[in-house]
Amino acid sequence: MQFTIADGKQFKPSGLTKLALLMASMMVLMGSAAVSPALHGIEVELGTSKFLASMVISLPSLVVAVFGFPMGYLADRVGLAKVLIASLVLFIVAGVSGYFCSDIYTLLATRVFLGVGIAGISTAATGLMGIYYDGDERRRVMAVQSAFMGFGGVVLEIIGGLMADVSWNVPFLVYIIAVPILVAGLIAVRDVILPTGNGAAPAQRFAEGSKAHMAVLYASIFMLMFLMFIVTANVSDILTSMDVSMTVCGFILALMGLTQVFTSLAYSRVRRIPKYQYMLLAAFLLQAVAITMFASDSLAVLTVGVGIMGVGLGLGMPTITNNLSMMSPPAAQGKTMGIYSCLMNLGTSLSTVIMGPVIVAIGYTSSFQLSAVVVLLFGIAVLVAGRFLGQPEPATEA
Repeated sequence: MQFTIADGKQFKPSGLTKLALLMASMMVLMGSAAVSPALHGIEVELGTSKFLASMVISLPSLVVAVFGFPMGYLADRVGLAKVLIASLVLFIVAGVSGYFCSDIYTLLATRVFLGVGIAGISTAATGLMGIYYDGDERRRVMAVQSAFMGFGGVVLEIIGGLMADVSWNVPFLVYIIAVPILVAGLIAVRDVILPTGNGAAPAQRFAEGSKAHMAVLYASIFMLMFLMFIVTANVSDILTSMDVSMTVCGFILALMGLTQVFTSLAYSRVRRIPKYQYMLLAAFLLQAVAITMFASDSLAVLTVGVGIMGVGLGLGMPTITNNLSMMSPPAAQGKTMGIYSCLMNLGTSLSTVIMGPVIVAIGYTSSFQLSAVVVLLFGIAVLVAGRFLGQPEPATEA
């Protein structure tokens, strides 16, 4: 597709454009993935509580949950590309600042600004994909985006584990990886002039009934991430109790990203994808199986469970983003993906808040079994809702 930009010139998204957006999507997970293996070291070296240490990975997600929609609204007003570039700059500065912090409260302050940066990156990168690409190309790009996010999890969990064995603060230097992404964005990403309905190209609006489908999809990304973060927040503690090193912990957590990569790449190659309710039911069934396996005392069983969780994410995430983007008109992509980012990160934030007391009250085994039942029932509810609402329609001409 070819677009007109502000100075009247023509712009066609290039391979570098696509790479910049996909690489930016990897950064969305860096609020937690890069430093999660260092949580124990942060707790010990900064002399803080387990709760405050866990906030190092949960606080950015909470901030994204608060700022996701405002950033989407801002992006639709001033331009998705401008928000992406500014957010990458904030992400780099706030992320690396953690290396220099000497107390937990200063560290948490940097994580707030990191969360604002992640909110802008997540909203703008996915929104630009929805504008630049359509049809099968959009579906493939959204699937590859999920693969890149999974790959980012693989690399960052491994690097984070290796760095955490050096020192608690060394993993924060990994945020420098966003510098070449910023450069690529400056070169190859542009805001484009969208149809307004006044010229030859008609504006678009939401199709009738699409917002009900979108509500189901928003609830689904919340649940997917809620279950995923149970792994990120608790499996490292379980592995530590098994006398597993931080490096091995990083490799095991990286398995989730690896299986997500292969599943998403397979998704991108399938020509005919079943309706979203069937794909999401499969994703939630896999999550239910995975979370049940986390109750095991066996390292091998737990490791397989981590891998299965990644398969569920690899099915669910591209299904949700592709359908949301398809139903949203170009002028509303920022707000649509802002709400998506909000609920995705609200799921991870509330996972810590809700599951922490539950685990204390009834233990790991019962908590994981209860979570499996809840997600299974939720998957069935998504199936019923999807069948009741019928086939979702793409954005139509106003």
